[in-house]
Amino acid sequence: MMDKRFSDIISELDAEELSPLLEGLDVRAEAETLKSIKQKTAARLGFGERRIRLPRIGIKAAAMLAACLALLVALGIGASAAAAEVREYNAAVAFFEEFDLPVDGLTRSEIKKVYRDITTRSFTYAKTGEVIANNSHTNPFEGLGFNAEETSPEDVKTAWDKFLESLSSYVRYEAWYKEDYSETDSTYSTHFDYGYVEKYVGQKLIWRFTTEKMKPHRAFDVEDGILVLGELPNDYVIDFVDSSKSTPRGSAPAVMKLTKEGGFVWLCPLEKGYASCAMQDADGSVTAVTHYIDYAVRSNSRLIVSLISKDGELISTVYNPVEPLTAESITRFGEGYLCVVRDINENGPEDKRIVLIDSEGCVTGDLKYSDNGKAYDIADVTVYGNRIYISANLGDRSFMQPLFEEGRMGLTTEEF
Repeated sequence: MMDKRFSDIISELDAEELSPLLEGLDVRAEAETLKSIKQKTAARLGFGERRIRLPRIGIKAAAMLAACLALLVALGIGASAAAAEVREYNAAVAFFEEFDLPVDGLTRSEIKKVYRDITTRSFTYAKTGEVIANNSHTNPFEGLGFNAEETSPEDVKTAWDKFLESLSSYVRYEAWYKEDYSETDSTYSTHFDYGYVEKYVGQKLIWRFTTEKMKPHRAFDVEDGILVLGELPNDYVIDFVDSSKSTPRGSAPAVMKLTKEGGFVWLCPLEKGYASCAMQDADGSVTAVTHYIDYAVRSNSRLIVSLISKDGELISTVYNPVEPLTAESITRFGEGYLCVVRDINENGPEDKRIVLIDSEGCVTGDLKYSDNGKAYDIADVTVYGNRIYISANLGDRSFMQPLFEEGRMGLTTEEF
């Protein structure tokens, strides 16, 4: 096939074919068009002020070149603008992640606007105050809601500065693990690499502990160290063709203890279930609660209470028959314990309640709070003196609220 030059193609077009391309163009300005083409071509090629000699072409060809150049310039500007938008959005998302700011309900445009509003310290965008008020670390605004109409930019600025101040001393632990996956047409398998626990003060990483003995899920402070809840590593294979070649997916729950500096103390495997919560007594012993859910036969579900010595040895395990539930927190109550659990219902809301556990680890009773037939969404429970206090969300759970209202409703131990 014979090669054609661009000018050859232009010259072959008739007036009817050129008309749509020339629409809106002033073909009389051939000299100015050629001059513009020379300047822009030189700039694109990096020739600076050097002269470029273009071949003499007719009016139709000049107009066609001008149209093509205009299209290329427009596409270049559009691509550049799109790339800039992507960069800004990625920076905004990274900013939200860095400060754990919520993105739920925000559009792409709103995320960028909040980002610009905070980083430029304008604090004039209405959504900015809502985002700050709903952060997961601290809630600078008093009350259950945030009213942009009643809040000035100075109020939002003050709230952000208070948030940064509190965040700088906020201690948190990240606990997770790295696992590799492989897949073929007939199998799916996993391979555990390592687990880790990280301590942060504000946004600064203080230390990182890694282990090949455990998949950490959660870590929290106790008086003389850190308790880590998780499970033992368990590589497994799922064979979609021959199920006899598949290996069990479940693994044993476990509790690990670290020093305040992130050093290993002990690891205690538990018998069954998912490690939900734990507490340490004054003598260093640990009580851990796991839950096992059997969705096929609900009555087979269990709330399991395990006692661990201060040296990390498993002392006892008690299996309590329950309807499917998850355990969320535990605190000492006299000789026994109070445990906040969430019921797993097939239909309807999953309400929270408090169960009473005796010193042997047996469930002996439970309690629900309600208001006008609606159960409280209990956040935590504590004991002071001989009275029980709960923190509960009294609002509509379908709305994200910056502060849970604390329903401090006392209940004596005798009443319980």
